Amino acid sequence: MIKLTDLENFILKAAGRKKLNHDEGRIFGLTNETIKKAVVCWMPNGDAIEFAAEIGADAIICHESLFYPYDAPQVVYGEVPKDYLSWSANAKRLNLLVKHDIGVYRIHVNMDRISNCDALVNLLKLGKLVHRDLEKLHYIVEFPPQTLDKLASQIKARLNMKQLWTVGPRDKKVRRAGMIFGGGGLFTNVFWAEEFISMGCDVLVCGESDEYAMEYFKDAGAGAGAIVTSHRLSENPGVEQFANSLSKRFKGHLKLQYFAGALPNQTHE
Repeated sequence: MIKLTDLENFILKAAGRKKLNHDEGRIFGLTNETIKKAVVCWMPNGDAIEFAAEIGADAIICHESLFYPYDAPQVVYGEVPKDYLSWSANAKRLNLLVKHDIGVYRIHVNMDRISNCDALVNLLKLGKLVHRDLEKLHYIVEFPPQTLDKLASQIKARLNMKQLWTVGPRDKKVRRAGMIFGGGGLFTNVFWAEEFISMGCDVLVCGESDEYAMEYFKDAGAGAGAIVTSHRLSENPGVEQFANSLSKRFKGHLKLQYFAGALPNQTHE
């Protein structure tokens, strides 16, 4: 068993920070301030909660938000609807947590700093890491010129994906990739893409994106060829690496099991 303060101190030391982010820490339950057995996962959805119940875990340590709208109830921008806990997906998760007496502890941007960003870059092996800024999460990788299509095929294979999406001519030659992690490729975060374009990147390698953002990439012209993968699949390697680090640090005191989960969508061709 460990105390929540032990977990927090581990996170802050590993991330080189003085305090947790506003959306991190104890999100639900864990009123006794301790954890005996935990599942480490990307998102604490119904599948993850049921898995935690099956193995007798009393906590889920996650990277993404538990409730909707995003970050509720810690939302910084706008107001949280008063009835958000009654929303169908939220109600399902809440009922499962209460039924099985499972608490939730979230580590968001600090897990990115500790493991998510480095794990993806190391897994993809695209080329030489020439810029790494853990404050802004700016990673830039350079490699010999190759087509957007060839680069996309390499990334798809490394992430073991059946399909991904590209923006820009498939025969476009690229050599400098800006790594946009997690949901940084969504239209609400296009400022991140613009920062990489201004830093001379000719291709953006994204986790999750949407059509609004991809329209931006397209109109940005030569500076914004893009490869869009998956939020979960691009961050799972780092989540698993974090779980391994946590297990090693608290060996003999905390039982841990990593849960990869599955994508919520299916492809129809």
